[in-house]
Amino acid sequence: MNRAVLALGLFFSAAGQVEAQAFRAGDRAVVVEGAPVMAGDKLVQRVSPGQALTVGEVKGEQLLVESGDWGWLESKHVIPLDRKAIERLSELVGERPDDLDLLFGRGEARRWLDDVDGALGDFNDVIRRNPKYTAAYVSRGRTWLAKHEPDKAIADCEKAIRLDPKNAETYLLRGALRIEKRDFDKALADFDETLRLDPNHYSCRIFRGDVWLAKIEHEKAIVEYDEAIRIDPTAAFAYRRRGFVRAETQDYDKALTDFDEAIQLDPKDAPAFRMRGDVWNVKQEYDKAIADYDAAIKLDPKDATAFDGRGYAWSIKREFDKGIADFDQAIRLDPKNRQAFARRGGVRSLKGEYDKAIADFDEVIRLDPKNGWAFRSRGEAWRAKEKHDKAIADFGEAIRLDPNDVNAFRMRGHLRSIKQEYDKAIADYDAAIKLDPKNASGFEGRSYCWSMKGEFDRAIADLDEAIRIKPKRGSAFGRRGSARRSKGEYDKAIADFDEAIRLEPKDATAFGCRGDVWRVKRNYDKAIADYDEAIRLDPKHSEIYVDRGIVRMLTRSSAAADDFRMAVKLEGDAGKRDSFTVLFGVAHARLNGDETEARRLLSESEGQLKQDWPLPCVEFFRGKLDGPKLLAAASNRDQEMGARCYLGLNHLANKRIAEARREFQWVVERGSKEFREYVIAEAELKRMDGGPK
Repeated sequence: MNRAVLALGLFFSAAGQVEAQAFRAGDRAVVVEGAPVMAGDKLVQRVSPGQALTVGEVKGEQLLVESGDWGWLESKHVIPLDRKAIERLSELVGERPDDLDLLFGRGEARRWLDDVDGALGDFNDVIRRNPKYTAAYVSRGRTWLAKHEPDKAIADCEKAIRLDPKNAETYLLRGALRIEKRDFDKALADFDETLRLDPNHYSCRIFRGDVWLAKIEHEKAIVEYDEAIRIDPTAAFAYRRRGFVRAETQDYDKALTDFDEAIQLDPKDAPAFRMRGDVWNVKQEYDKAIADYDAAIKLDPKDATAFDGRGYAWSIKREFDKGIADFDQAIRLDPKNRQAFARRGGVRSLKGEYDKAIADFDEVIRLDPKNGWAFRSRGEAWRAKEKHDKAIADFGEAIRLDPNDVNAFRMRGHLRSIKQEYDKAIADYDAAIKLDPKNASGFEGRSYCWSMKGEFDRAIADLDEAIRIKPKRGSAFGRRGSARRSKGEYDKAIADFDEAIRLEPKDATAFGCRGDVWRVKRNYDKAIADYDEAIRLDPKHSEIYVDRGIVRMLTRSSAAADDFRMAVKLEGDAGKRDSFTVLFGVAHARLNGDETEARRLLSESEGQLKQDWPLPCVEFFRGKLDGPKLLAAASNRDQEMGARCYLGLNHLANKRIAEARREFQWVVERGSKEFREYVIAEAELKRMDGGPK
């Protein structure tokens, strides 16, 4: 028996004969002529005009109807519950104006049809004419609830309780109203009284379960739903509610069992299909989830949550367009669906549609200004657009809203390291590590900052910890190799890059970095081999062409020109011209006596380079600055080292060997081994001294 559907109205006197109507299971009907409801030879009850019924089955002219209990009724005594029913009841009210039961019945029919003002008018009239008409207070209370006025509804319930303190349904209604007001303890007290009056009250057990669920007392909620199922083992709704709680407690297999039972009992239970789909999503059974969402949507095409869930499943399967289409529909059905906006924003980020993603996250934030996740996600989109200041601001807000958001600290630390704000970045990584000391990413990110501050031992210590936490993390070996190279521990660096490559054999960066170490060690054949492999793995990585070009330049190979040309082309395609690439390309061309190539590189880069260092070096090669002015433009030792390297290369191209030696010697004696210019200066000095070519 479906006790969630309650028969409405009281008993009325008989009305005249009406024409029989066609009905289907699930229809609602209203009584227009008093008649008996029978179960075989047993009288279940007599129904009266105005009473609303639910049709469960149709056999010819006989209808199985529910009016508290199930029984059979001749169809000629009822008509469909629609506007015409109100017209018919109004005719009867006109014929019998003193029949308050009939007037009350019309009010109930109006309430069923969502004519709340009409229903209130009828209930008010009944109460005005008979202030002790208990049922009118109860039904008026239900109507106030429909108008979102729970206080007025509760007041009507209290009047009904004073008139009839033994009516379990009134306590039930007041308890339900108190749930609306989130006054859970008083609601439980009302449900206790309902059960005292009717110990096997199915709906009361459901409501009590819902209260315990709202109070996040899941075990108590399950006990109540267990009782509801004991009272009515055929109640699909109770199985569905229990399944929902079990899913909330991550008891997914039992949740699936409950949803299976709910669907078997009621194959048209759209929410049960949708909730089962949610569990399949959690269990990463996405095809099963999609099948359940399909069923839910077919049964209820206006269920925004089902579209949202299916969109998520499509997205995880990387069918992004299908996912976005479902999120679009979820948002059309429910424009305040924050989760659908959030998920659509996430998918758009994955597709590289960052502006659209940001618009979605904007909407999530508008709907929920305290949603730290949305700020962090928008920050990630800004980061992808290289709008670092906006990204940092969003990560900061995410942290303010959730000081335990370890990912926001890590991401902000990463961007601060890009902005060379190393101390601030280290502070962020410190916070991330404190929150999650078993996550290798925090240690690895902090190690980069230590390296950039020249504190290589601290960097190596962080990378040791990252590797201890995650021994198969190739990037940590790669970073440690770079730190060791900076310390001049070249063999240890090569060992780290070897391991990085073993763990991630398709990591072009690891090959490129190992090539850099071989270049420092002047093992140019091995350096070239590593650069070749890096380029094979990532043929659009312009820096690796530059590095291979430098080695070829040091060995005076004409192929260096091809590398520098390719690097310039790739940078141009990406809209990111690099002054260093131009410098090395021009230097090689002039060393080989190819002034045409040198002028071409300088001409094509005119106006396209960043207006900071090393642009003055390019201007020197263009003849716009002389040597003293170039050195004056350098603002620190590293820049001066670069300037002196290019001065030396220019002298070398013009056969001024002594001058070239002087500049290269300065670089080797005072420069940092980290820089390409140091490697070039050292190699050229070796060449001058008759070392390996």
